[in-house]
Amino acid sequence: MYLVAPTANDDYANSMFRRERLHDRWLDSCAAYLKQTFGDSLDGARVIDYGCGRGNWALAFLRAGASHVLAIDAAIDNVSRLHDYCRERDIVGIDIVHGNLLNQNIAAQPADIVWLYGVLHHISRPLALLQALRAMAPGKTAQFYI
Repeated sequence: MYLVAPTANDDYANSMFRRERLHDRWLDSCAAYLKQTFGDSLDGARVIDYGCGRGNWALAFLRAGASHVLAIDAAIDNVSRLHDYCRERDIVGIDIVHGNLLNQNIAAQPADIVWLYGVLHHISRPLALLQALRAMAPGKTAQFYI
């Protein structure tokens, strides 16, 4: 992991998530919602959580049965907090990436599910982002939750 200068993304993320902590009951509730939403298609799925924020949905996907989650966020502070959380708890099956698909490519295995929750209204070029995500989830059965 590398450190970069704080950005407007970090300012916004820290205004929301700096003091917020993940806890098991909340993650279990999120996982239950995902199981209800995606059903059996979640079992063994590869998921992209774009704009993962604090990481609750990325972690919930793992709890709900996904085999792998790629959690991406443009705020380095969000990425650092989620990385530390996973390291402290020996959580595997998650890759955490600091990035922005509007100005960089992010290598990934093809995804089955793309989760874009509460993010699109913050994106300057939403169609470009959706096209980039579609390239990361190219299968005919890929599911997008926007």
